[in-house]
Amino acid sequence: MNEPKDSTTPPSRSMRKECHKNRDLYFECLKVNKIDLPSEAGPTICSAEKKGMYDKCPHTWADYFIQLQELTKQREKALKAVQK
Repeated sequence: MNEPKDSTTPPSRSMRKECHKNRDLYFECLKVNKIDLPSEAGPTICSAEKKGMYDKCPHTWADYFIQLQELTKQREKALKAVQK
């Protein structure tokens, strides 16, 4: 875990950059494996990338990134269904 020692202290710029890099690696892995929703990935697909994201990001951020990805993809699917 790469969180600041004092939970009220925000992550530094370099910590945020590393966090976002690992987030992008995780979501790129899902994309390469043709997985739309992180919840569909299972325990083994992209597990190293997911662990990297959780290691480099505050856990609340990593959880938020996954929730946001889920909501975004579900919204896209719903819009496509309505447009048909």
